[in-house]
Amino acid sequence: MNGFGRTQPPEQDAVLRMVRAFPETAEAMRELGIQYVVVHTARLDDGADALLAAALASNECRLVAQRGSDYLFELVVP
Repeated sequence: MNGFGRTQPPEQDAVLRMVRAFPETAEAMRELGIQYVVVHTARLDDGADALLAAALASNECRLVAQRGSDYLFELVVP
């Protein structure tokens, strides 16, 4: 979903809101074709612990790898 271009697609704001609400929006993200989510907890001001706890408890994503403060989650069908 990340990328660079000269213009911003009209759906960009809605997609960003959805991604920022991860893991609650995992199903909607999967429907967009997103398979993996990288969470850079060092870049989160607040809420990193709550986000990680919610993602780890969710049946819609699973932890694939962790390196330092970065976590890779796969979006799965529950």
